[in-house]
Amino acid sequence: TVSKARPHILAKIWNKSMLSLRERLFLLIIAGFLILGNLPRFLPMPTAFGNVNLSEVLLYAISLLIFPIRSFSIFRTSLGVTLILGTVFSTCVGLLKWGIDFTALVYSSRLLIQITIAHLVAGILAEKLYSPQNLIVRNYLLTYTAMAAIAIALLILFPNSTDLWKTLSSFGVEFAGDPHINRLVSLYFDPNFYATIIVLPTIIALHGALSEKKLSYIASSALLILTLFLTVSRSGISLLFLIAIGYAILQSPRLHLIKLPQIILPAVPLLIFSLSTATLLSFEQVERLAMRLAQGLGDGSSTARFESFSLGLRLMEDEFLLGYGYNFALSFIRESGRNGIDSSLQLFFLTYGALPATIILIIFAIKFYIIDRNLRQISNTPTLPSLTSAHVLWRIVASYFVMTLLWAAHFNQVLFYPFWLIPTLAFIFLFERVSDNHVRQCQRTDLF
Repeated sequence: TVSKARPHILAKIWNKSMLSLRERLFLLIIAGFLILGNLPRFLPMPTAFGNVNLSEVLLYAISLLIFPIRSFSIFRTSLGVTLILGTVFSTCVGLLKWGIDFTALVYSSRLLIQITIAHLVAGILAEKLYSPQNLIVRNYLLTYTAMAAIAIALLILFPNSTDLWKTLSSFGVEFAGDPHINRLVSLYFDPNFYATIIVLPTIIALHGALSEKKLSYIASSALLILTLFLTVSRSGISLLFLIAIGYAILQSPRLHLIKLPQIILPAVPLLIFSLSTATLLSFEQVERLAMRLAQGLGDGSSTARFESFSLGLRLMEDEFLLGYGYNFALSFIRESGRNGIDSSLQLFFLTYGALPATIILIIFAIKFYIIDRNLRQISNTPTLPSLTSAHVLWRIVASYFVMTLLWAAHFNQVLFYPFWLIPTLAFIFLFERVSDNHVRQCQRTDLF
């Protein structure tokens, strides 16, 4: 006799598409936060903070008030725990090395809250991932399509961004933005940040347009691509092409013939660590090569990025192993006459230290492999009609995260930018929860 198969836990939650009132409110606040960008930056704060984004403050307060207990469930996810413990450890390193720094402590607390909010979003959406209407994708794209439409309107009204800064200043929105002419800056007030962030919804929209051939996906992808190119951002546009190439490879029917060893993913962060060490050991040679490349490119932004990279290397030489502590390096950076370092990957190693940063990257690499393997295993579950597209969606998100880390993160501080960090981590945590649920379901099934 054949025993009746127990229904898969993901199949049980398949039809739970209704959201509670507080969940709807929370997601609406998240969407408003992402769409409005830096526009609500009219709350003045003393010291080093400048004007604070009011929507960000409201998001943090309301999130923790609505879900005070659910917030602690982040300690059930390995990636969430990795980031929380890594940031706490980095903060403690900074306190032990440099003493109390109020600004650094505030930024550390801010990062911890952002990680928690991403986890809350993932928890709410985990039960909606396999809805036949693809509610998550549709609403995600709707959010960024609205943002793109607003960005185009801003470009039409203010082709010179300096006029936009003056207009915002008259309404109390203080923002020290760079001058841009005929470049789309969006409500993030920076073309490079916007370009990097918009790549993920663009690839997802393109996938929807190619797989489902719906007019909504086609229109959304066209608009998003248009805004991306209007930024004239080399880092963002090149990131789109890199991920598009990776997407095409992953979708290749011959991919299953390629058997990559399991060691390949953990080897990636180890390679980064090795290159970082080699860079420090041969600093003069790297500095000479980078200067020649910057002079060859011959523009101001390339030279400025070289100077920023050079400063980061010098700071890393002094505190290589454990770093300065999260945001404790800011005072040392400002002593050199700069407000920050362009490469957020470099800042990641600078603040967390080479050893903790490499451990974090190894954990992420291993977990990414496990998530991908589990999603492949459950892709044959017939009761989950959207599973195949969900697996592809995971690979798009994972590819975007990796390529942003290895490529786009060298050109701006996107890794610690809340408008990038929260939605990207939310997607990653979402798929981690789905993967973990699958493992727990398999363990329960083996008991019967």
